[in-house]
Amino acid sequence: MHKYSFHTVWTLPASPERCWHELVALRSWQLWWPAFQPEQPAGSGPARPGDQIALRVRSPLGYRLRLRLEITGVVPMRRLDVAGSGDLAGVGRADFEAAGSIGQPSTVLRIDWTVATTKAWMNALAPVAAPAFAWAHGKVMADGERRFRRHLDRTG
Repeated sequence: MHKYSFHTVWTLPASPERCWHELVALRSWQLWWPAFQPEQPAGSGPARPGDQIALRVRSPLGYRLRLRLEITGVVPMRRLDVAGSGDLAGVGRADFEAAGSIGQPSTVLRIDWTVATTKAWMNALAPVAAPAFAWAHGKVMADGERRFRRHLDRTG
């Protein structure tokens, strides 16, 4: 297995409560983020430890990954912890932090993901392809931020 540690920061034009509601409670990401598709519609409602979501992730390099995310910790409107299994195994955390002002709320969303690849071909290619895999992760996350900002503007 080859290990990766990714750190992504999104700056979003909405309060942490609204961002949490859209991403975690409503799980609207399945509607506006085509790179992340649930294998069955993700439910809505409060996220609880033990909840699971099975996903297919489409890379801009053409490969697809299958993941099962299990929620391992929740601090409503502040933090979500997950454990991943499948083609990537590891842990992730999303921290929601208020920024901006009362009239112009914003959220800094920090997403940390520490994983190891489990697919044989990815592990075999890792010595030369790891930078490309990291680039692909960055592209998927940048696309997610762009699409979420657009979603927030449309639904605001």
